[in-house]
Amino acid sequence: MNTNLEIVVAKDMNSASIEAALMQNNYSKLPTDEKVLIYNRTCETLGLNPLTQPFGFYKQKDGSECLYAKRNCADQLRQIHGVTLVECKFEEVGGIYSAIVTMEDKSGRRDMDRGDVYVEHLKGMDLANAKMKALTKAKRRCTLSLCGLGYLDESEVADSPNLKAIAGPIQQVQQQVESSPIPVASPVPVSASQDQKREIAKLFVEISASIPNLKALMAEEFPGVTSGGMNSAQAIGIKLWLMEMKEGDKNGNS
Repeated sequence: MNTNLEIVVAKDMNSASIEAALMQNNYSKLPTDEKVLIYNRTCETLGLNPLTQPFGFYKQKDGSECLYAKRNCADQLRQIHGVTLVECKFEEVGGIYSAIVTMEDKSGRRDMDRGDVYVEHLKGMDLANAKMKALTKAKRRCTLSLCGLGYLDESEVADSPNLKAIAGPIQQVQQQVESSPIPVASPVPVSASQDQKREIAKLFVEISASIPNLKALMAEEFPGVTSGGMNSAQAIGIKLWLMEMKEGDKNGNS
């Protein structure tokens, strides 16, 4: 299903909450619409399909809500980046069974990671399933590392007594899309606030010094969007894009 969703952003949008989501992986302060918007943008940046729910949310003891990578996230990333298993080793020490894997992407870059499970008192199928879990955990962790993602894998969230998986807002959107027999008229977008425009202008000035063609790149990324006619959702998208450009430029010059 190819359905475009128009997200309306609240007028009191808090830029600090956006930064907490992007920089600290903490979505707890964002209302549902903004969670969905940034969730979709994250998936788009990575080439993932958001309606397959590649990420979930977990809650920490301090109340923060963070993204974690689900099984199909690693599966899609392996396909996108051509990640293959190069080597796999197993060891068991002190009741801990470990799978240690080396994986390679299509560019030839390699990474190594491990998955550990406790098996001392397990027998039969329980032991076999635990050993398979160790291998699965190692492959997913290595895939995420190789693709440059620092998210926890769903098995790590499930195994931690301090973390609790919760329903994410993207599930509400998916249910809405799948249950709608006819297209729903898009609501009228809220105009971008002056604070949003100032934040964009400030970011643009900071980055344009090191990226001379930034204006042309922005026009290509957001065709037809002007400062005067920009809505709040577009402003958030532009801000996220500028922050990504800034981070990429910083990493490129480091």
